Amino acid sequence: MTPDKLFVYGTLLKGLGHPMAKKLQRESDFLGKGFFWGKIFDLGEYPAAVLADMGEARVIGEIYCLHQPEKTLRWLDAYEGTGEGELAPWEYERKVVNVFLHKEGRWVDCWVYLYALAYDQLFSIPGGDYYSYIRL
Repeated sequence: MTPDKLFVYGTLLKGLGHPMAKKLQRESDFLGKGFFWGKIFDLGEYPAAVLADMGEARVIGEIYCLHQPEKTLRWLDAYEGTGEGELAPWEYERKVVNVFLHKEGRWVDCWVYLYALAYDQLFSIPGGDYYSYIRL
């Protein structure tokens, strides 16, 4: 079964006021904050996240339950430059990731846009929290 949940960690965070974040909020219900085991990097205008081993590092963000997943994921794929009609290589790939939902104290499967290119030369965001990092 495909998840109806989405985990965001960058420009789609609700506190940043991005127009696409506002669109996401209209098309979903905010479930709470969470994290997955991964690393997050600063790409300048936006961040990129990759998976990491359990306990190594966290990517902190927000979890949403999508009202109409297919519809919302279609425009999100276009926004993230991935999927049908986009030229490869894609910068991001949408994958199902197990994410910890703090409020409920449990792990849930969520769609996450993960960075698909080389990241060994990128600057890692301390603490895994993009929102706190850009608010400094």
